[in-house]
Amino acid sequence: MLAHWSIPDPAEVEGDGATKRAAFRAAFLDLSHRIDLLLALPALAPRSSIVK
Repeated sequence: MLAHWSIPDPAEVEGDGATKRAAFRAAFLDLSHRIDLLLALPALAPRSSIVK
């Protein structure tokens, strides 16, 4: 399985410390949510048990 998640780079955010922390927190929460969804997917059958 391949997954690519395009999210804004929080390191590129300009502003004061609070603004930068908010950007990193938003990126963390977005990635965390996507990882949770990925891990909730049903497991795939091993290739050897598909069709021979």
